[in-house]
Formats: sequence, C-alpha cells, structure tokens
Amino acid sequence: MHKIQKNIFILFLGAFLLIVARGNLLMAAETASQQPYRLDAGVMYIVPDDNLAIIAEKEIHLKSHIEKGIKVWDTRFIDAQDKEINLSTFKKRDRVLVTGSIENGKITADEIRLLRPAAD
Repeated sequence: MHKIQKNIFILFLGAFLLIVARGNLLMAAETASQQPYRLDAGVMYIVPDDNLAIIAEKEIHLKSHIEKGIKVWDTRFIDAQDKEINLSTFKKRDRVLVTGSIENGKITADEIRLLRPAAD
C-alpha cells in the first residue's frame, strides 16, 4: 500500500510541475509577442469615448477602467515637465511622444507626453 501511495504522490507531483511549466511557457510567449513602442509625432484627433487617439495616422489605444461608474484613465497623460494633465489638454497638431507596446498590430499607450503644443 505504501508503494501505491508513493507512486500516486509522484504522479501528482509530476502533473503539478507540468502545469507550472506550461503556465510559465505561455507567459513567456505572451511577453515575447508584445514589443515596446515609441512614436514622436503630431496629434490628428482623439476620441475619448472609444479610448482612441489618432497620431500620425496610427490608431493608438488608450487604457482605462471604470471606477464607481466613472472612466479612469490608466494611460498617463503628462506635459514636458512630467506633470499630469487631462486628456482634453491635447489638441490637433500638438507634438507628443507616445510610449507603450504593440501586439498583433494593436498599439496601446502607457503614456502620452505633450512635447510641444501646436502653434495657433
């Protein structure tokens, strides 16, 4: 009986290790497919309701979540002095630096920095 319990234990331990290894491989593959992204260009327009900014003819997806019924931005919006600013601050032709990631052709912004406001 002791030998059967030992074999069952080894079987379960092996299965557990395979599951852990598979999870680590999947996480590594997911990370490998996501590449850093940077873009220094002009704002064309922003659609806050769609979590979208069009910058240099590229769709930049903005991150957000809902908290107590209110949209909270997870993408950071900052000025050249690293002060947080509102998304509504950005105007057409503002020069910005977008940093984030690209995965399967979808660009997602972690941060949009206002480098230079558009000349009026």
